[in-house]
Amino acid sequence: MLRKPRRERLDQSKIQALEEYAQAAAEAHSRWVTAMRPPEDIVALNDQAMAVRETFRSDATALANRGLIAREQVVAFKGLVGYKNVGFDVIDWANLMRDCWLSPRS
Repeated sequence: MLRKPRRERLDQSKIQALEEYAQAAAEAHSRWVTAMRPPEDIVALNDQAMAVRETFRSDATALANRGLIAREQVVAFKGLVGYKNVGFDVIDWANLMRDCWLSPRS
């Protein structure tokens, strides 16, 4: 006579935790994908921001030479390296240019 295979009892606590395990795996995968982005993305973005910063600096210097922007405001920019410094410089240059556009000197 053939015996029926014995069924193993499944651990119900592990089955009930499957959703939580899946969510944890998705979170870990998301963090890994973010961490593994190629550094070229930030390098290319930094290169573009540096070009924009240089254009702002050049334009602001020309406006300062014509007396349309206070020279002290232009020389206050240090032009530090690093993507965070470049990013904040671009924001600051944009604010300076916007403020000077809104209130031109006579």
